[in-house]
Amino acid sequence: MQWDFINTDKTDIFHKIYNLNIFYQFGKKGFIEIGEQEVNIFPLELEFINMAFHYAFHHGFIGIKWLAEICLFIKKYEVKINFDYISKNADFNLKKILGINLMLAYDYNFKKELSKEQKKLFCVDKLLPFEYLFYKSMTMKLFNKKSSRNYLRFIKILLPYKISGRFNVIKENLKFIVKNSFKK
Repeated sequence: MQWDFINTDKTDIFHKIYNLNIFYQFGKKGFIEIGEQEVNIFPLELEFINMAFHYAFHHGFIGIKWLAEICLFIKKYEVKINFDYISKNADFNLKKILGINLMLAYDYNFKKELSKEQKKLFCVDKLLPFEYLFYKSMTMKLFNKKSSRNYLRFIKILLPYKISGRFNVIKENLKFIVKNSFKK
């Protein structure tokens, strides 16, 4: 899973906010056939979570390439992904990231959009229009490394579903910035 968040962010806070451990115990396994052998792979649910997490935390929704990959993945496997399992086991912070990715994928696939029930289920029911428009605008932008880092930090602050989670991310970032500003 994508735990090596970039751009000098401290990962401990994200381990606490986005609990993915339950998915490691997911009994279902996927497999592909190569010749006459079956090779175990992550189940589709875990692949979707991994792609969504990578796009949010490694790329900050910047650029269309990863979104295109997610769109193709959803288009191919949407009916096979057990969204009920995800919604029962994921916490609201993780569901919000997945919901944003689904909304973006539906927008760019020119498919249906999430219904009110789906938005509530995936914790994007309270997503303010400007917040979603911000994520959507990021997909079409190109930034240099320095500005990308700043946008990525800002996105990581916006992603927790509850305000208390956002404050925890800000507090942890401030600790890290202060600690590293005195290093030579």
